[in-house]
Amino acid sequence: MTVGLISTRLSGVDGVTLETAKIKYILEEAGHEVVSFAGLLEERFLPGVEYPPAHFAYPDNVELNADAFGSDTRSDWVSGRIRQQVDDLNNHLRAWVEQFGVDVIIPENALSIPLQLPLALAIAELVLETGIPCVAHHHDMVWERERFWPNGVPDIIGAVFPPPGHQFTHMAICSAQCEDIARRVGRPVTLVPNVMDFQSGPEPGDAERFRDYAGISDDNILLLQPTRIVPRKSIETTIDIAERLGDSTVRVVVTHPNEDEVKDYWPFLVEHAERRGVDFRLAPIDTPDSPSLEDAYAAADLVCYPSIIEGFGNALVESMFFRRPLVVNRYPVYNRDIAPTGVRFLDFDRLITNELLEEINKCLSDPAHYAEAVEHNYQVGLDNYSYEVLRERVVPLFAHLD
Repeated sequence: MTVGLISTRLSGVDGVTLETAKIKYILEEAGHEVVSFAGLLEERFLPGVEYPPAHFAYPDNVELNADAFGSDTRSDWVSGRIRQQVDDLNNHLRAWVEQFGVDVIIPENALSIPLQLPLALAIAELVLETGIPCVAHHHDMVWERERFWPNGVPDIIGAVFPPPGHQFTHMAICSAQCEDIARRVGRPVTLVPNVMDFQSGPEPGDAERFRDYAGISDDNILLLQPTRIVPRKSIETTIDIAERLGDSTVRVVVTHPNEDEVKDYWPFLVEHAERRGVDFRLAPIDTPDSPSLEDAYAAADLVCYPSIIEGFGNALVESMFFRRPLVVNRYPVYNRDIAPTGVRFLDFDRLITNELLEEINKCLSDPAHYAEAVEHNYQVGLDNYSYEVLRERVVPLFAHLD
C-alpha cells in the first residue's frame, strides 16, 4: 500500500519526528510505500508535500491559537478563520492523496495535541468524507498539557483530539494514554513505545567532535541534557545537580533548541545558572554542520533527564541504546511503564538528595562502577524497546487494510 504520514512538522530532533522516521522505516521494510504531508518536511521524509500553512508555527496559525487558548470564549473571527483554513487544508490533503495514490493515512500527533486546530479538523473531514482508513499515532495528549486550558474551542477538542468512529484506529506511546483514549473512543488502542534499533546497535560516536563543538575540554565533566528547552524538561534541576556536585569542572550542555513553547524559559535558565555559578550552554545538534546525536552521547559523562512529564521519553531509551548512565526524575510514565522493566538508572523523586549525589559521584569518579548497569539496560532495551516491537505491533495494523 501507499501509506501517508501527516504532521505539522516532520523535521529536526523532536520526539514526534524521530519516532515517525522509525515508523516509516519499518513500513517500508514491510513493503509499503510511504509518502508525507507536513508544514515543514525534511528530505528523509520525501517523497511528499511540504505545505507551510500546516505548520503550527505558521503566522496565521499562531494568531489563531492566541485567540483560541487562554480564555473560555472565542471571537467569531476565530470560528470563521478556522473554517477557511480547514477548507484550504482539506483541498491540499485531497490533492496529495490523489497525487500519490495514498491508501491509508497516519496522522502523527496531529489528532492528539491542538497545536494546529484546522489541520486536525481537515484530517477528520478527509477520513469521514472519503472513507480513507486512518491509523492515528498519538505522542502527547491535550489533557496532559496545562497550557491548553482554558480554551474557547472545547467543541473542536472534544470532536477530534482524538476522534471517535470506526474509521479511526489508534496507537499511543504509553499505557495511560492507551487507557484514556480507549475510554474516549470506545475502541482498543495499540501500545507502541518509543524504540531504537537495539538489534543493530549504535554507530560509534565522536566524543571529541562534540566536546570541541560545545567548547569544553577533555578534563571537563559533561552533564548532558539531550532535550528541547521547554519547562516540563526541568533543565534547572540539572543545573542544581551541577551546583550540588561542587566541582568547578562540571559543564551542563543542552542539545535541542526550543521552537514551539515558552519563549522566556531560556533567559530564566541562563540567569539560574549564573546565580549558581554553573557553566551552562547550548550545543544544538539539529543543524547541517553540527555533530550527531551519537557524538553527543559519546561525549557525555552522565545523561540528565529530570523531566516532570513525558509522553514516553526519547532520551531515556537513547541512554539505554548508547550505553550511558542516566539520572532520571520518576515522572508518571517512567513509574508505570518503564521502571517495571527492571532498568537500572539513578532515579529520584523531584528532590536532589544526598544519597542521589553520592551515587552520581560514584558514577562520575569510577565509570566502571556503572558498567554492568548500562549493559543490563541495553538488554532491557533489546527486549522491550527495539524495532521488533514496531514490527510486531504496527505492521499488523495495516495487514487487514491491504
